[in-house]
Amino acid sequence: MSGNNGNSLEIARKRLLEIVDLQTEVEFLLRFDPSGSLDRDHTSPEGLQRKIALTALRSILFEPRGTVPHEEDFLSASEQMVPVLVAQLEALRDDPAES
Repeated sequence: MSGNNGNSLEIARKRLLEIVDLQTEVEFLLRFDPSGSLDRDHTSPEGLQRKIALTALRSILFEPRGTVPHEEDFLSASEQMVPVLVAQLEALRDDPAES
């Protein structure tokens, strides 16, 4: 069973590295897509970046405790970051310029 767990961890590690590699490409496409085809749901690049940040925070917040040094510092900082990101998303959603 531990062999399967190791395989799952390696797959997860590879997928996370792919996400990191794609972030620059995604940023470029969101900011410089001349056709605007990526903006189908009227979500701004800024709003999408905040959704990505919330997703990353959530994945880290639900990690098993005791596996990463200084995780308490991260938990403390994210308690402050999550409400700010949510407020920014709400402000972007309510901004008439974003519609």
